[in-house]
Amino acid sequence: YNITSEEKKTVEVTFNSDEKLESNYRKFYKDVVFVPEKVEFDGKEYTVTAIGEKAFHLNDELLSVVMPKTIILIRFDAFACCPNFKSLTIPENVRSFDNFSFHSMPSLEHLAVDENNEFFDSREGCNAIIKTKSNTLYVGCRTTVIPDGVKVIANGAFITSVGRDIEPFEITIPKSVEVIESQAFAGCRPLKKITFSEGLKSIGHWAFNATSLESVVIPASVNDISPRAFNRCDSLKVIKVKKGNKVYDSRKGCNAIIESESDKLVLGCNESEIPEGVKIIGADAFAECAIKEVKFPSSVEVIESDAFEHCRLLKTVVIPGTVKEIESSAFSSSSIEEVVIEDGVEIIGDGVFSRCNKLKKATLPVSLKECGSTYSGIFNGSRELEWVNLSNDNKNYYCNGRILLEKETRTVIDGWGIDKCYVGSGFVR
Repeated sequence: YNITSEEKKTVEVTFNSDEKLESNYRKFYKDVVFVPEKVEFDGKEYTVTAIGEKAFHLNDELLSVVMPKTIILIRFDAFACCPNFKSLTIPENVRSFDNFSFHSMPSLEHLAVDENNEFFDSREGCNAIIKTKSNTLYVGCRTTVIPDGVKVIANGAFITSVGRDIEPFEITIPKSVEVIESQAFAGCRPLKKITFSEGLKSIGHWAFNATSLESVVIPASVNDISPRAFNRCDSLKVIKVKKGNKVYDSRKGCNAIIESESDKLVLGCNESEIPEGVKIIGADAFAECAIKEVKFPSSVEVIESDAFEHCRLLKTVVIPGTVKEIESSAFSSSSIEEVVIEDGVEIIGDGVFSRCNKLKKATLPVSLKECGSTYSGIFNGSRELEWVNLSNDNKNYYCNGRILLEKETRTVIDGWGIDKCYVGSGFVR
């Protein structure tokens, strides 16, 4: 225990800082632990009012903790990373806790709140913790059944289910839910199916990051979707938007989400095809996606920043001349081996192909007017790059295969392949 107030004679449960880890876990607690209401120290009695930060963290043999009614606070990481923890009941006087207190507890199957708690509840035996006043589902687990009446799925709500060694599960979002906040289901690899209901309005950043979803159907009521809402979903092959949605569509069975008014593709998946009529590939649209091939229709004019960042299966890219601008880091950290940018493209942003560790050849367009900067170039960190082609007919830049030089200022924008290169009037390093 740590003494939190000598005046009020209160303590919080803490962890044994002297204990050594065994196979990355602590062995201090096992099976079911009962936390007492009172403890004695130096002849004085103290009331246990909190579960301290990391108090039960990393105990792989712990199954449950029974807390007294004197507990009012549960701190960050208090029960985190307990892989075999199965059951938890929140006492009646708990008024505050961080939902990340319960992350990475994949075996958790029973969540309840004492019926006398004024701040939280687990209505209808839902196996979840709900903020009563706001109807926000704050903590869930793999056995949760979200009750009708819940309006918000909180940031990190299902972070308890982070882990691979549990059976796949599915979740149905009832019609009362309007908002799924950022990272609500992030890292829940066992989550294989999600069913949305009409009434949902917003899906936040990384809401379903790194889940095992195979298909997603967006209701007509949704009007706000974060570009990375479903990133790193390696199994995702089908994305559809229901007819009647006033903001988004998935025209021509493209397996992508398109912002109808702007013709911007805001979110794609492994099996997406960019349909004719799309003008913009939105920021982060395919970020960390397992897409293997991409074909740009003639309607595409702009590829926004980070659009194809970390696409680890993408090998060859041809960008047609109908595209006028490629924004910063659009293909950064991808597995591209060769890229051809056709004549017509005028602007290439900072670090568009940065940290592409397999990139060997690139062709830049005669039409290029503006590219990179002396701070980040175009190819910075792409260590395998051997040669870049650019015609001498380009009015703004010169390239000898090894360096890219701005003609007017004679500024080296980028260089690759060797430690020294001849620019024409001397050596630069």
